[in-house]
Amino acid sequence: MAYLSVLLKLTLSLTFTQMDAFNEKKWFVYVGEKHEGPFSLHEIQGKMAQGQVSRTSFVWCEGMQDWKAMTEVSEFAPLLQSSEPAAEIPIEAAVSISPSAESEGDTGKLDPKAAKKAAKEAEKAAKAASKARAKEGKVGKSRVSSLLVAFLILIVVPVVLAIGYMGGMLEPLMKNPGLKAAADAASDAIHPQMMNLAEKFPALAPYISPIPRLEDVTPEDFEELKAAARDSHDGTQKFALALSTGDVLTPVFYVTTSAADAKQVRVVVTGVGDTLLNHTSFENSAVVNFEKHLGKTAPIRFPDGKPLPRGEYIVSVYEFVAAPPAPPAQPPVGQVAPPPGQPSQPSQPGQPVAPPPGQPEQPQVAGTPPAGTPPAVQPPATEAPPVPKGRLYTKKQYFLGGAKDATYTERLKEFHERLKGKAASELAEVKQFSATLEMQLNSTIAAFAKFRGKNPKKITKAQIKGWNDLHARWTQLDSQLSQTFQKWSPDTISKDYFYFRLYQLTQETGQAVASLHALQNGYFAGTSTPGQFENELLQTQTLAQASLNLLKAKIEQAEKMPPSPRGLPRREGL
Repeated sequence: MAYLSVLLKLTLSLTFTQMDAFNEKKWFVYVGEKHEGPFSLHEIQGKMAQGQVSRTSFVWCEGMQDWKAMTEVSEFAPLLQSSEPAAEIPIEAAVSISPSAESEGDTGKLDPKAAKKAAKEAEKAAKAASKARAKEGKVGKSRVSSLLVAFLILIVVPVVLAIGYMGGMLEPLMKNPGLKAAADAASDAIHPQMMNLAEKFPALAPYISPIPRLEDVTPEDFEELKAAARDSHDGTQKFALALSTGDVLTPVFYVTTSAADAKQVRVVVTGVGDTLLNHTSFENSAVVNFEKHLGKTAPIRFPDGKPLPRGEYIVSVYEFVAAPPAPPAQPPVGQVAPPPGQPSQPSQPGQPVAPPPGQPEQPQVAGTPPAGTPPAVQPPATEAPPVPKGRLYTKKQYFLGGAKDATYTERLKEFHERLKGKAASELAEVKQFSATLEMQLNSTIAAFAKFRGKNPKKITKAQIKGWNDLHARWTQLDSQLSQTFQKWSPDTISKDYFYFRLYQLTQETGQAVASLHALQNGYFAGTSTPGQFENELLQTQTLAQASLNLLKAKIEQAEKMPPSPRGLPRREGL
């Protein structure tokens, strides 16, 4: 429709320009011994029809260096083509004197009869000339009428069709698949040329779409995309966002901007937790590359390829910021990070942890985080890792993943009830694990202090036997815990547990406590290095105690956290 509107305006502009030039009074014509004017082309055409001016007459207008014959001036070409040159009757024929009259010239007198006869012949010749000029005028008018009809066919008819199309009167015709396909193909084909035309003639820009036709967006969204893609002329950047109607399970979004130098933005899709069906969270992003003010995301889905769950989503357009390189992997519990360029070597129970080359051993002060602090908890595997976000440009809220109907509402309510029960059960379970691990930690610390005695350099057989008895009982329970913890893979924890953070902390605490007991057992087995054992024991015991304290604090935080507005448990900040 925009192209037709432009065509209409261009056509009317060209037509009125030509009409103005045809009626402009700027031409002077040399008639007889003097010039007359100024006349318009229309007036000169009339004088030609009346025989007052001929094609051999000289003309001039402002800007011409000298007078020129009408046939040498291009502006008069339409007038000269509209009629053929009429046969002119010499004036001498109209006023010639018969031979009898001339023979009487010797006497100096005209024969009255001859004069009367000459007058009649002159009158007859004048009437013949008048009829010839009248015929010439009719022929010119006929050709002008033909040109007018042609003008109506070539200009007015397309204009009427354009107006009918814009007014929706051609809608029944456009329902024909063949016609619509042809119209769409023509629109797509000429869009680049129309854009080039708008760049050369900025006055046409408001009537030409700055982006190509998009069949998979609503008319309202398309107008919004077009408005944002137009140059604001004041230096401000405009952005618009629109959802493709193709697939709401793996949605695609369009982004437009008025910034001619814009290259990339980041689109972040975040689920509104309480509204997601069978899920508690979702966030993923896509980078949009602009080409002539328009960009498009890849389909948005879970990192494992699964489609989005039904629910409300906040879709935000941010300034693009490149993601920083991934940090080096943290060492597992009981192992310190090696110096750059050296491979890590896991420490075995009883094997001291050596400091980096060139650095002396530093005893770890109780209550401070040791070198082997557990690694940071990774995000759930079903969610994309957090991405850096620059300045926020625009955002919208959409319901994605399917229809928002009664079935969705009923299933969401059922899911929320299950979630409440599951969260309460998980919280009780991790509290039980926390109590068991605290018992294991306290028992191994107390037993080691008891059987080691006051003289660490001298260990008796009774001390070793007492420790071995404790070790057998301790490892029996620890083996049961380890079998459970080994089932908690990162993927399993993130998918199957609401309080996945608490389960990760429980797993890390169990590993820290087990590492401490293994180090103590190595002391009685004689596999430890006396010179470095004390430092390693302090680090490992501090680590185990810190992990347990963190687990207990997070459990308490989860218990005191108020529910969401819909009464659901929360886990933010755990």
